[in-house]
Amino acid sequence: MTLRQTPCTIDSVPDDVESLLRQLYQNLEQVELEPTDVRYVPFEDHLESFGPDVIAELGRDIAWSTPGSTYFLSGLRGSGKSTQLLRLQANLQSQGFAVVRLNAEDYLNIRLPINVTEFLFFLVGGIADQVETSGWLPDAGSRIWSRLRDWVQALPRRIEMQPEAKLSTGADLGFLQGEVALKASLRADESFVAQLRRFLEGRLSALVAEANEVVDELVDELRSAWPDKAGSNWKGLVVLVDSLDHIRGDDFDKVRRALVDVVDHQASSIQLHSTRTAYIVPPWLRVEGAPNRSLSNIKVRDRDKQRFQPGYETMRTILQLRCPPDTTTTDFLTEDVLDGLIHDSGGHLRDFFRLIRSATVAATADTLPLPDAAIARGRQELREGFIPLADDEISYLGRVATTHQVHLAEQHEWETLANLLDRHLVLGFQNGELWYDVHPIIADLVTESQPSST
Repeated sequence: MTLRQTPCTIDSVPDDVESLLRQLYQNLEQVELEPTDVRYVPFEDHLESFGPDVIAELGRDIAWSTPGSTYFLSGLRGSGKSTQLLRLQANLQSQGFAVVRLNAEDYLNIRLPINVTEFLFFLVGGIADQVETSGWLPDAGSRIWSRLRDWVQALPRRIEMQPEAKLSTGADLGFLQGEVALKASLRADESFVAQLRRFLEGRLSALVAEANEVVDELVDELRSAWPDKAGSNWKGLVVLVDSLDHIRGDDFDKVRRALVDVVDHQASSIQLHSTRTAYIVPPWLRVEGAPNRSLSNIKVRDRDKQRFQPGYETMRTILQLRCPPDTTTTDFLTEDVLDGLIHDSGGHLRDFFRLIRSATVAATADTLPLPDAAIARGRQELREGFIPLADDEISYLGRVATTHQVHLAEQHEWETLANLLDRHLVLGFQNGELWYDVHPIIADLVTESQPSST
């Protein structure tokens, strides 16, 4: 799901506690922040806490590369990935690149196994939509979707020999007749997608060629219009493909294998020759032979569980910028309580905000700082959101707590790992290399469930 982008609007500081708590609660809503937002904390100023500045690295990779290059970025949900994508987009646009960001969930049903066929339609049509939405080429979206539909309809029918020795023209185009909305059907109509795949079976090379021809022409149009639209030198088109990290489904293994097939095994088929493309993929997916970068959580402790002070300071800075005007963090939370909440969040920003928001709602006293009972209620709500845990999850978490790695012992553990990362029960950190740990809010459950070593 795409996070809502809204400016922070704060009234003048009121006198009553409830109004202050309401303002803090609203300011802690998880929204995308532009780098110019007063609440934004520069990633590059806190590299000890965040790890390598992978967004700056990715930006340089894209800017210095040639069209046709492909990159991959991952990150746990709630780790600030959406805000960092805005930073990447702003940085590239300031250099003269046209940047479009596509949300895969708007075009594909990513709860089902995806195929390179519909993925190419999504890429081409999505780029056109965003070029139009950005105001660069006003009619690009509708024009390109119509062109894609017309291209499919113009393909010759196959002649197939049926078992009863009768000739058939194979899959017909009834599914494309009338006023079928190709874009909407890709996401909403499973039968339509199946028929489209069947009709284009064996014609992938033709589809790839058409996709590149359409995008090439679109880029040429955009290049011609760019000086008038942006007032800067044209550097090229960059495509950010978001939300592939949200894949899930009843048959996770099939969904996972399908995504790996499209972005890794079929990488040459989805490569657009006139664009630079970055895919936002799940944290468990690594593509061979391509740069894979990961956004991690804020490191608030070392592998040996010792407090990491720079991470605590980063979390304090983030919270201070969310406090109402003329207030500080200590107006709402004592130093010890704030330290405890930072620890319990594990450096996961969304959980940090959730702990404090829950406490503000639970507060019944008319004085500040927040009372212990409200803090305890916030911890309880966060913890209850993570349990119960299945035996296989507890077993896997026990291995993570011991090894600080996410190795798989069996193929069936792919789904367990994906679920634990998606629910941020496993957190990732960087200090030279990527390592993992169990979320501290449920760490005691994992420890208590491990077999005794004696």
